[in-house]
Amino acid sequence: NPIFIVDTVTLEIIDTNKSVEDDYGFSRQELVGRPFFEVINTLAIDLYYTPEMVAVFKQQTKKDFLAGSIPWKELTFKKKNGGHVPVRYSTSFLHKKGNLVGCAFFFHNLTEIKKLEKELVQSERLAAIGQTISGLAHHIKNILIGLKGGSYVMDIGLKNENPDKLKDGWQTIKNNIDKTSDLVQDLLTYSKERKPEFITCNPNEIVEDVVNLIKDHAKKQNIKIIKQLDPKVGEGTMDPKTVHRTILNLVSNSIDACLDVEDMDRDLTIHFVTRLKSSNRVSFEVRDNGIGMSKKERENVFAPFYSTKGGKGTGIGLMVTAKLIEEHKGSIHVESEKGEGTRFIIT
Repeated sequence: NPIFIVDTVTLEIIDTNKSVEDDYGFSRQELVGRPFFEVINTLAIDLYYTPEMVAVFKQQTKKDFLAGSIPWKELTFKKKNGGHVPVRYSTSFLHKKGNLVGCAFFFHNLTEIKKLEKELVQSERLAAIGQTISGLAHHIKNILIGLKGGSYVMDIGLKNENPDKLKDGWQTIKNNIDKTSDLVQDLLTYSKERKPEFITCNPNEIVEDVVNLIKDHAKKQNIKIIKQLDPKVGEGTMDPKTVHRTILNLVSNSIDACLDVEDMDRDLTIHFVTRLKSSNRVSFEVRDNGIGMSKKERENVFAPFYSTKGGKGTGIGLMVTAKLIEEHKGSIHVESEKGEGTRFIIT
């Protein structure tokens, strides 16, 4: 590593090692006796030490030299031949019998490290693209199977002039068109940065609106909706669209989880709970007694394209939900037991 030894009184370079010439092209004779910070200002692309800054450094060395060293810092050097070298440097104070006698500046060439970092970022990006394409291909294949199935049923209906078959086939096609629309919308939401639009609103009213949207569907599936909305919540400042969409996403998952329960005697329920946590924090809870999740499923529930629903799920809904909550500076927590149900808490 290139090393400069500097006089702490004059701040002139006393000595350098051979690596300084090897890395930067400047010989020892060219550097010894020159002010160290003047040399650094000549070398560094993104650094300029003013006389005032040098004076502060000088005072600091006398005050703090017993601490041993100053942490590593990064910058880019210009070589004598015009090339660039990314470096990091650290300062160690040299003392003898309790007296400060000099400073040693150590420089570390980061060229290879920066190259490896770039390659790592590139490989991670390619892996992410591969994972995205794989997940999309799998889900699009499921949608296409649904569309083909619907069109096959319609063909039979047309051939046999059977209106019931036509209705069934068209309904299957419509359902898969809706799936395509949801998939595209979720992908757009995930890829686009969105700043929350904070306004004064009533969190309990947002939950009431979600309940009104899904209550008829839940009733048809024999799922009971239970509300426990804290009257102390009152009005608050938040983005109602974000809160509405995240709760709707969660309750949609809860309905699916309840429909997969094999125990015919179980009274299926979904609880909506709001709580005032503090003067500026409110929590929303969506709890069901559906099929629940295993430990592995819980750990991966927010991962891209991970779905516990098999071919029925995109693996994007909860990923988008987590992103929306993060943009809102909130948090989401999940508790679940296989066969018992799941509880999501947004704060």
